Amino acid sequence: MKRRLFPLAAALAAGCLKQPDNFSPPEQRNPLVLDENRPLLHYVPMSAEEAPGHILADILPELHDGLWRWTLQRPTLEVRVPTTRGLKFRAQLTVPEITMQQTGPVNIQVFIDNRRLLEHAITQPGETVIEQPVAPEWLTTSRPIVIRFVIDKLWVSPVDGAKRGFILTGAGFVQ
Repeated sequence: MKRRLFPLAAALAAGCLKQPDNFSPPEQRNPLVLDENRPLLHYVPMSAEEAPGHILADILPELHDGLWRWTLQRPTLEVRVPTTRGLKFRAQLTVPEITMQQTGPVNIQVFIDNRRLLEHAITQPGETVIEQPVAPEWLTTSRPIVIRFVIDKLWVSPVDGAKRGFILTGAGFVQ
């Protein structure tokens, strides 16, 4: 009989323990929803008012001379194309002489939605225009397309240690 009372006594004693205070439920918030239907350009001049809305990573926000922005190691942006056929990837960029003096020639790879489109060697300072046709199956009109550059060497400022990749004037898809 004593064995049967022990579990009953333990259960009753547990009911006498102080319970934690009641807490209000956490504040309810709407989930973050990305607007997949927001208007996006298919070619993004860095001077465009809409340019900041296309930048995903490693493109500095400051607009220089009203035309261009500095990049870091992996500048990334998103665009939306009106069609998948007959498009070329196009980028206007500059590797300044002062940076090339420190880094030497640089290689820039371009990825479209994580597929490597090309690698471009820049051996001379100055403006470069990169153009490459893109296979229609690499593109879609149903969602934004992510364009990512990867530069192999960064310039490091001897004054403050700031790092820079290249100057980007515009990038995206053209016919």
